[in-house]
Amino acid sequence: MLKNYFPSTNYDFFKYLTPGFTLLFGLDIVLNGGTILKTPLTLQAWIMAFALAYLSGHLIAEFSQRILEHFLSNILNLNPISLLIEHTSSQNFFNWLLTGYYKILSPEKRQQILNNFPNQKATQFFRDVYLESKKIPGPQKRLKKLKNQYELARNLTLAVLIIGMAGFGTHVRSLWHGFGGYPATHWLYIDFAFFLGGVLYLRYLKFFAKFTLEAYINFPTENPQ
Repeated sequence: MLKNYFPSTNYDFFKYLTPGFTLLFGLDIVLNGGTILKTPLTLQAWIMAFALAYLSGHLIAEFSQRILEHFLSNILNLNPISLLIEHTSSQNFFNWLLTGYYKILSPEKRQQILNNFPNQKATQFFRDVYLESKKIPGPQKRLKKLKNQYELARNLTLAVLIIGMAGFGTHVRSLWHGFGGYPATHWLYIDFAFFLGGVLYLRYLKFFAKFTLEAYINFPTENPQ
């Protein structure tokens, strides 16, 4: 139904609204004690809330891709795009902890893919691998579903971490100015935001790894690029 009014699918639409509303209402809880949630909203206020949530969702999607996908995952050596195709003996604690998340490709398949992209890193040619695999009907549906799942988890991760950091920062600022900081009940919200952010980040890595593996496995290596 939503796609009659918006150019994206229902799932894509909610992919932005969900983290957007999570951020708006989460900040209201940790910064204002849930004032907005306790106040009856008019139709105009709901329209404004939807607009802010949708805009916030797009901003979160952009920054979560840059921060969580392109920066943090590479810093922690957890990017499945590289790990699945350029697997080496160098491991760290995070690799060991999340071993089950990364199913390594067979040496034959890995070499077939690398032969198609000589002298290129996985992060450089993965988009081509994805686009070729997406042309196949069966994998196309699975890739779309996994992509939506990992992007939603990634966006929600950043949203709840922002909530936690905003609450913590405001508490420190309150202490600095001698206002006594947050009451203990507010700390439960902040702690929960950081805990949930960690859980969602793990879910993001799991779906991202499945998405990447699906693209690599279905890449038609019999047709060199």
